[in-house]
Amino acid sequence: MPVPKTNLHIARIIFDNPFIQSYIKYTTTIIGRDKAYRFIQYASRFLVYIFLKYDFSKDIVTKTKNVQLAMGQTRKILRLGRFIDSLNLAIKSAKVDGDTFVTTMATLNKVAMAGYLFFDALNLLRTFNIVSYSTAPELARRAHKGWLIALTCSWLSGMYQLIPLKLKESVIHRAQETFRREKSEPAEKEVERAIVSRQLTTVKRQLVQDSLDMLIPLSGLGFLDVNEGIVALAGTITSFMGGQSHFNKLMA
Repeated sequence: MPVPKTNLHIARIIFDNPFIQSYIKYTTTIIGRDKAYRFIQYASRFLVYIFLKYDFSKDIVTKTKNVQLAMGQTRKILRLGRFIDSLNLAIKSAKVDGDTFVTTMATLNKVAMAGYLFFDALNLLRTFNIVSYSTAPELARRAHKGWLIALTCSWLSGMYQLIPLKLKESVIHRAQETFRREKSEPAEKEVERAIVSRQLTTVKRQLVQDSLDMLIPLSGLGFLDVNEGIVALAGTITSFMGGQSHFNKLMA
């Protein structure tokens, strides 16, 4: 039985909508789904903290906690085996010609992430009784150490890049003041200013994201005494930031 033309027209209108097309493009990628699930996971974790603090019913706390756990488990499954990708990226990073410090930090970041993903995968397999290696807290601790090292490398690289960019911005700003007085600014200077501004925005954003993300492994390892609400909120914010960055890359 053929589908009525009216229904096809309605379906076409719905699926041709820019929002729907963007949603499909975003969720088609594994990274996109992972970032969406991460946001739900940490937002649920934050809500659990709020619900417990203000004495919400046990039923709503349990259901929200179940959403958090389900998203966490789903993300672990999606990440299964990705430590190999990280090691491959580490090899590629090491071969990049560029600043030695930035290259070294990028390589170490990928190696540490591979360690994080490896122990995270072992923990998942232990949960499914596929392997009986160590205990869950020990595996989680090792995974957190890998993640913290990766974040630290990224943060150090960001700080290293931030300083010369700020100096360059200062020089450009002084030159801009001179050009403004002379009422003339070369086109290449406008382009240079735009490039430096864009680079600064990217570096600063990553520094903020890394700094907030560090709260999670630092708390998990017992190096930092912060309450569950702050950790969950930090994860929610960085999940949104990461998702937004991935969305912008896809739509560029």
